[in-house]
Amino acid sequence: PKTAADTIRTGTSPVVSGPARRPLAQPALSVLDMPLLPTETGERNGMLLAAAADPWPGRTMLHAGHSESALSPRLSIDGPAQTGQIVSAAGRISDSRWSRKARLTVSLDRGELVSRPALDVLRGENRLAVDLGLRWTWVQFEAAELVAAQTYELRGLLAASDLDLGELADADIVVIDETLQRLPLSPGERGLPLSYAAVPHGTVPDPSVHDISVHVYQGADLAPLAVVHLKAKPTPGGFRVHWTRRTRLGGDDWVSPDVPLAEESEAYSVTLVHQGAAVLALETAVPEVELDLDVITSAMGPLPVTFYVRVQQVSARYGPGHSSTITLAA
Repeated sequence: PKTAADTIRTGTSPVVSGPARRPLAQPALSVLDMPLLPTETGERNGMLLAAAADPWPGRTMLHAGHSESALSPRLSIDGPAQTGQIVSAAGRISDSRWSRKARLTVSLDRGELVSRPALDVLRGENRLAVDLGLRWTWVQFEAAELVAAQTYELRGLLAASDLDLGELADADIVVIDETLQRLPLSPGERGLPLSYAAVPHGTVPDPSVHDISVHVYQGADLAPLAVVHLKAKPTPGGFRVHWTRRTRLGGDDWVSPDVPLAEESEAYSVTLVHQGAAVLALETAVPEVELDLDVITSAMGPLPVTFYVRVQQVSARYGPGHSSTITLAA
């Protein structure tokens, strides 16, 4: 019969030892609070999760809770993600526009990257999640050239938002593929710090043994996207400012007359900013607003004056989303 000496413990889960048996390694966990991916067809209402380990311990359980002592199993992670770091980067990427000059060099902990045709990239292939510190975003690439062991130079870049690549050095990355898991969270868990741990199946997380990280779900997947084609046309009494809204869901529908709203109602926040301070806030339910010169002068003083207009689509669940701005002179 086996005795306690024949057992090695990983956390509080016994693992029967033998000549070559050792405790299973704890996978490294990435918790991604990031915008909806174009390939997601429904609301996520939570985080994306990636776990990585070499060797992979097999089936892994994600535990989460309001404290280290209140962790409970939430979901199973069946395979390792591809993770890595940005080694160097140069250039800028504009929101949803191809950048042929920018360069991104990344190293992977495992796996490989391959070049793909532009149409495959537009269908969602070759997408990397990038940790910006306070938030995650994504970048796509068309060409991948192996320049050193597990190191690739990426060209033909697309991004979810305007990015100065020079600020991304040493950022963590996760290859977005089928290994990522969705973790829905309740409305009451949004904005609260939650503890997370990924451990081999059958292991009970132990703060004295396992890495337990804390993350706050801010609802990045709920934030309305920045409006586009923001323009201003002079009128006899001031300006007519108009724009085109975007959608978080179903934006690749090129047949319907308009993309889905993906919100309870259509609403926008329009803010006039002068000398760095917000001086007037307006609301509208249509993608345009009239700015009278009388209103402008009452908010900013005698003409001439230069100011900018900030427009945000508003979500009933999230509030004002990402902003677009235009500079005006009256």
